[in-house]
Amino acid sequence: MMRVQNPNPKMSEPEYLRRLYKYHYQGAWLRSGASLFMWLFALTAYGLHLIGPNNFFGISATVVYLILINPPVLWLLRRISNRRLADGFSLFVNLLDVIGYTAVIYFLGGIRALYLTPLYAVLTAYLGAIGPWRLPFIVASFCGIALAGSVALEHFGFLPSQDPLQSMPLPGLNQAAIVITVICYLQVAAFVSAYTGRLLKRSERDLRKKNIELEEKTNHLQYVEKELLIAQQAMEKRVIERTSDLRNANKQLNDEISVRRRAEEALRESEERYRQLSDGITDVFFALDRGLNCVFWNKSSENLTGIPAAEAIGTSFYELFAGIKGSMIEQLCINVLSTGEANSSESEIEIKSTRYFLDVNVYPTPSGIVVLAKDITYRKLVEEEKQTLQYRLNAVKRVDAIATLAGGIAHQFNNKISAITGYLDLASINYEDRDKVARYFKSMRESARSMTQLTEQLLAYARGGKYRVKEVVMSDFIRDTLPVLLDSLKDSMEVETKLPPDVRSVEADVTQLQMVLSAILNNASEALEGKGRIRISCANEAISQDRINGFQVVPGRYVCVSIEDNGKGMDEVTKQRIFEPFFTTKSTGRGLGMAAVYGIVKNHGGWITVASEMGKGTIVRLYFPALEPHAVEEENEKPDTPELGGTILVIEDEEMVMNVTSEMLEAMGYRVLRAKTGKEALEIAKTFDREIDLAILDVVLPDMGGKALYLLLVEARPNLKVIVCSGYSVDGPAREILNAGAEGFLQKPLTISQLSRKLKEILSVVPLR
Repeated sequence: MMRVQNPNPKMSEPEYLRRLYKYHYQGAWLRSGASLFMWLFALTAYGLHLIGPNNFFGISATVVYLILINPPVLWLLRRISNRRLADGFSLFVNLLDVIGYTAVIYFLGGIRALYLTPLYAVLTAYLGAIGPWRLPFIVASFCGIALAGSVALEHFGFLPSQDPLQSMPLPGLNQAAIVITVICYLQVAAFVSAYTGRLLKRSERDLRKKNIELEEKTNHLQYVEKELLIAQQAMEKRVIERTSDLRNANKQLNDEISVRRRAEEALRESEERYRQLSDGITDVFFALDRGLNCVFWNKSSENLTGIPAAEAIGTSFYELFAGIKGSMIEQLCINVLSTGEANSSESEIEIKSTRYFLDVNVYPTPSGIVVLAKDITYRKLVEEEKQTLQYRLNAVKRVDAIATLAGGIAHQFNNKISAITGYLDLASINYEDRDKVARYFKSMRESARSMTQLTEQLLAYARGGKYRVKEVVMSDFIRDTLPVLLDSLKDSMEVETKLPPDVRSVEADVTQLQMVLSAILNNASEALEGKGRIRISCANEAISQDRINGFQVVPGRYVCVSIEDNGKGMDEVTKQRIFEPFFTTKSTGRGLGMAAVYGIVKNHGGWITVASEMGKGTIVRLYFPALEPHAVEEENEKPDTPELGGTILVIEDEEMVMNVTSEMLEAMGYRVLRAKTGKEALEIAKTFDREIDLAILDVVLPDMGGKALYLLLVEARPNLKVIVCSGYSVDGPAREILNAGAEGFLQKPLTISQLSRKLKEILSVVPLR
């Protein structure tokens, strides 16, 4: 029968549906009552022979229709839970009402019974009072269409005439004019209804609002009255107990005095309780007005700053805390004042030359802000101390790990030296057999190259934890590193490897990877009981987003290194805590802890997972971002044919190194000048009467530092190119000389192919000096 617009935008959908059902329920009773009234009217007219049987029975059928549609309408409306669907169904019910009222008009004479069109007007007015402002116009339009349709159908003979007087039919134009007049009348009625309904709704909202305000005030007054009554009863009881004799003599005067005294006492007690409560708070607690002037100052604030409350009240925030200007605390207070939203932050402040860390919480008040600051200086100091201890612990564990790795390197170094000395002895015996000697020299060259790699590892350990990443083929790295690490593990342990040749490269620091592998293998070895087995494998894996949830990495291609042992495994508690900084299951620490392992893997852009069960062993998987494959140039062992001749100054204090370097250069066609000290080198640079194309400078000389000599050389010969040569890594003195302008660096020991390529690279470039 109607579609109700929500008068309150905050009304929930269930409340809206309940109200719509209520209106339809009332409309059903109204519809039924009006229908019975129309039926009684028709019965009276039929009894007075004013209408015929067809008219009466038609009216009766229509009344039955209007009454019987109520139960299904209400039944369906109660079960509709969607607001939009309920609005549509409500509009459909309005259409059913219009059809019923149109049938009444038709059966009482059609165009002759237009005196019943107020039925339409009543429906429109009712809907205007309870529905949205558009609804009366929509229903009025429905009424006009229904009335025009019934008149048209009757005029053209599609419906039989129900005129009880059987009078002459009106001309079509007259009927059309009458219908248009009724339609206009209905639109006017709709306008009046909508306008009146809007006024009523506005008045209803205003009344409801005032009613709510009145209820709130009434409730507040009732609450205040109740509190006053309780206070009065308590006060009267205490007055009766303490002043019963005086009250009997002069009750009225005593009551007034008691009321005043008790009120003053209650006020003082309230103020005292508030003061005790605020002073009992161990945190700094003070209040500021909007001008950032202090209006409250508790005991903890006084203890922190040394400023009594009497002096603090009314004093500016900036005077209470010197140096607060521009600080995080000032910005926090200003933000809360401007936004009206509470905020908090940890901040550092200096008070009376003492540094404090405060956890500051700022809350808005109607008159300003309240600041609650907790002194967390001790906690911060404990955290800093914890970080220091963690750093020291990692340093100790790293030294232990380096010692383990260095022991393995020394063992491998001795093996290579043994091979070289053995082949030298064989070469001295079989010096006439050129094929054997060539084979001996090839093996000695391979051993020397392995010793160079071992030396690079020792130099990398000397970097003190600095990362130097390069492209690493993981399968080759594991294959080369395992012999160094196995010497420190149990002899009864069996190691299996699965290292496919197609595993992608990663970008990593080899030394850090060796420490990671050493730590995991040591843990696996200690978990083995008796003769155990460790399996090491690596593979390419494409990692999707769902596999990296919880890790701060991106999906893509990774290289997975898996270390699996069949040891005793770990329980769930140990597995959950394995990466905690100070956690260990050993009585004495050895090697690098798993917390440091986790940090190294994370710093390489990867992550680590551990799967373990008691009695079933442990699987540790390391994931490193894979590099895109590219072509690798093979190193040419033969020296390049010299394309540039020239004169080279070799500055080296070790005679054997001087001799072998000079002979290599002479074999490549260069003229060599030799200097064992910085003084000799500087003398040659100043007195040699020809061009010196390049100098090979050792960074450690007996009489002066390499950088000082370099600066003197380029001062004497500005166009001189210099290659720095050192048995140490490029970090340190060599880096200083390179930063000063040297053209290149060579790592000892030198090979003739490396020397040839570096000379060709340097001498083919025009100097910038």
